[in-house]
Amino acid sequence: MRRRTGRRHSQVLRSVMPCSQSHDRISIATGLPVVATAFYCLLWQQALALCLAYFFSCFMLSPDLDLHSEPYNRWWILKWVWKPYSKLIPHRSWASHSPIFGTLIRMAYLLAIPLTVVTLSAFALPYFGAISGVSTIQDWARGYNLSTLETWVEEHWRILASTGAGLEAGSLVHISADALVSFYKRLRRWFAKH
Repeated sequence: MRRRTGRRHSQVLRSVMPCSQSHDRISIATGLPVVATAFYCLLWQQALALCLAYFFSCFMLSPDLDLHSEPYNRWWILKWVWKPYSKLIPHRSWASHSPIFGTLIRMAYLLAIPLTVVTLSAFALPYFGAISGVSTIQDWARGYNLSTLETWVEEHWRILASTGAGLEAGSLVHISADALVSFYKRLRRWFAKH
C-alpha cells in the first residue's frame, strides 16, 4: 500500500480527526464526572490535584502539541517551547498518542526545560558568585539533597499520584476521542460505499 504524503494526507487526516473544538467539548463533558468522582472519593487536596492536572492535560498538554493546534496556540508566548517537540515527534505516533508513554514523554520534555536552566545556572554560579554572594555550586546546592527530595515525595506521594492520574486521564480522553471519531467516520464512509 502506498503511503499518502503532502497536502492530500493532511486533508485526509483533517477529515478523519476530531477538531480542537470537539476535543474541548469532550474534555469539558468528561471533566464533570471526573471532578465529581474525584471530590467524592479522594481527600480535597488529592481531588484538586487530579482535577487541575486533568484540565491542564486536556487543554495545555494535549497529544496534539506536535501540530499547530489550539493546545499549541494556548501556550501563547511560550509556544516556541514546543517547536523542537513538533519536529521530533511525528503526529499520532506511539510517542504522542499512546497511553502512559505519550504523557510521560510530554512531561519529561516539559520538565527538561527548567532543569536545563537550573543546571546551566548552577554552572554559571562560580562566575557570577561575587554578584549573588554564592561562591560555588556546593554552596548553592547545600540544602538540596536526595534525602530531602525523598522525604518530600514520601509525604506527598498521594498528591503526586493524583496529579499523574489526572494528567493521564486527560490524555486518555484525547486519544479515545481520536480513536472513536476516526472509527465512526471510517465506518460511515464504508457504509456509504456499500
